[in-house]
Amino acid sequence: MEVEVVGRWEVGEVAVEVVAAAVAAAEAVVEVVAEVAVGVEVVGRWWGRRGWGRWWGKEAEVVGMVMTAAEGAWWEVAKVAEERGGGGGEGGGGGVVEQPGCDLEQAQVNVVMKFGGSSVATAERMREVASIACSFPDLLPCLVLSAMGKSTNNLLLAGEQALTCSKKGVPDLEPLCELKRLHRETMDELETDEQTRAEVEELLDQLQQLLVGVSIMQELTPRTRANLVSHGERMSTRIFSSYLCSQGVNSVQHDAWDIGFRTTEHDFENGEVLPEFYPAIGEALAVPEGAAKSVPVVTGFLGRGMQTGAITTLGRGGSDLSATIIGASLKVPEVQVWKDVDGVLTADPRRVSEAQAVPLLTFDEATELAYFGAQVLHPHAMRPAMDANGGLAVRVKNSYNIDAPGTLITSVREMENSILTSIVLKALRAPLFLGEELPIGTARRDHLLLGEAADELRAAQLLGSFL
Repeated sequence: MEVEVVGRWEVGEVAVEVVAAAVAAAEAVVEVVAEVAVGVEVVGRWWGRRGWGRWWGKEAEVVGMVMTAAEGAWWEVAKVAEERGGGGGEGGGGGVVEQPGCDLEQAQVNVVMKFGGSSVATAERMREVASIACSFPDLLPCLVLSAMGKSTNNLLLAGEQALTCSKKGVPDLEPLCELKRLHRETMDELETDEQTRAEVEELLDQLQQLLVGVSIMQELTPRTRANLVSHGERMSTRIFSSYLCSQGVNSVQHDAWDIGFRTTEHDFENGEVLPEFYPAIGEALAVPEGAAKSVPVVTGFLGRGMQTGAITTLGRGGSDLSATIIGASLKVPEVQVWKDVDGVLTADPRRVSEAQAVPLLTFDEATELAYFGAQVLHPHAMRPAMDANGGLAVRVKNSYNIDAPGTLITSVREMENSILTSIVLKALRAPLFLGEELPIGTARRDHLLLGEAADELRAAQLLGSFL
């Protein structure tokens, strides 16, 4: 009998291969796993297509038997000690992770998880995010998503190019074509349902018409730019929520303004959500008693003006801010911000190879780091958590390295022996310094080495909270 290897995992010294008939590989694997339930404890299930898949194990530990279609015999699977294996890819791959399914038995949402653009940049990354979101058996998350990959940049670039483009040339704008390609290919790969496809296509049509308007008027106002970039989050959340549903996880997509994100309008690209709107946001996401539980998927970065109802954006760090506002509104204990680094680092890893994640920071420390250039949460994004008076913590995690503990940011912490918590590797730039860029300093375990030009900026005062 001819067979095809459709999945392989290597965790420690354990290697597991799942094989299936070459014809209709994905369906064959499903049949094989179904047979495990007959007379043998079910230890997990495989899902995949065209050679890509993931093995979902029980509580991060696979113990049992798996039948190979090739030999029709039981093949023992050794106990896997590590929590998770590697990722997946076309033609193979996979991993051992915790059993899927968010805890829909929870009375209410009890954690907010925010995923940035790099975390949802492709169909494969969306699969990974789904596995992360559903890897915690005691959590019912509210998910806040950014636009896919570089979509926001492409949306802004399309707007700028439309200013100097003819009406007939708009459909051929390269950034617009790239946006269409990315979202359509992602929907194809994730097998998005027809209703969601229609909604995304409608958004793409609206986007093109908006660009035509920019071309005709030869004007791109802040209000129009905010409307323009909103299409990224509106499409990514619809596609992702549809994917969760296809995997058996009940999910509902929300545009932020539908749950109460009403903002100021003095600057359409830097709208502020006032605290008096928080209760309405919490009520909109609360699950009525007896109602079916679902995972909310909310657009980050967006709102609508209080007076005109025009679409607004929340400025730099806007998606992180959306997550902390929702966390404060729901009064959950923790907001998790998933990025592409292992947490808040002691220095820029591109310049300091020994940079490490700081395990614990206070909001004051994280805010000061952010103001001086650290890749942390924007200070605005931490304000709702700071105003919660200790009731809300923020954890920065790495969606590419989910086993890394990350950085926990809280209101207070006990003093440790080290006199230095963390410092960013900050370059001196004009007009502060003319000439070659020099670092302010480099962090060590218990002291700070300052660059020779740092005295000109009174670095000891700038970094006083860490000394």
